[in-house]
Amino acid sequence: MKIVNASAGQSSTTCMSAVSLGEMDSLAGAVDDFSQALLRSRTSLAVLQKAVDGSMTFSGTDYGYKDLGDLCASVMSNPSVTDVALKEAAARVLDRLGGAVIAEQHIPEFRSHGLTIEQPETYGVPKEYGELDFNTRTHWKQAMDKLSSLGARG
Repeated sequence: MKIVNASAGQSSTTCMSAVSLGEMDSLAGAVDDFSQALLRSRTSLAVLQKAVDGSMTFSGTDYGYKDLGDLCASVMSNPSVTDVALKEAAARVLDRLGGAVIAEQHIPEFRSHGLTIEQPETYGVPKEYGELDFNTRTHWKQAMDKLSSLGARG
């Protein structure tokens, strides 16, 4: 199914996607499972942070956004991440993401899967995040807090 033939500034468009809103609850549930697996994981914070840092980043504000699919793929493919439950939870997110994103287009050098998720790099989680429905239904904020607790990154 072709949804868009062209867009303004198409040559510089990083990523465009169309999503099925009917699949968002299922995706949020998988993200919650992944979040809880991150929180329970005994994998070192340094290893987890390396996997997160290696995933596709989008920004444009003072806060960072990671491509959700690439973040999960990075966790799954990192040989230092040996937590099977964490890798299985990441695989479930990828599976649900495939159902939620019905079309996407990105420039060739990006590893985009069509949806981003907040992952602060420097400034922490904005206070407005607490008001989002997604925050009340998932443990992603707690997972972000854990990943940010590494302190000096890099």
